[in-house]
Amino acid sequence: MRTALKVLVHRQTDSLGFLATCPELQGCHAEGRTLGEAIDNLQDVAQSLLELRLADGLGLPSTAGETDDALLTGLISVNF
Repeated sequence: MRTALKVLVHRQTDSLGFLATCPELQGCHAEGRTLGEAIDNLQDVAQSLLELRLADGLGLPSTAGETDDALLTGLISVNF
């Protein structure tokens, strides 16, 4: 099964890196030195969290989220 999750990426003000978050999935955030690294790391975190949710019978998250002042808004694809 495959699903797409919304991603927000912010430049971190206290370092030279990036913070990527997935607002639909509680606790889903990751950092990276580059934009690509942050998104790759977030994809790994999302994969793990979705597998845990499904194992606990919680199902997939809703798709409601805010874009606020994100540097980048997009989607990641996760297999599970």
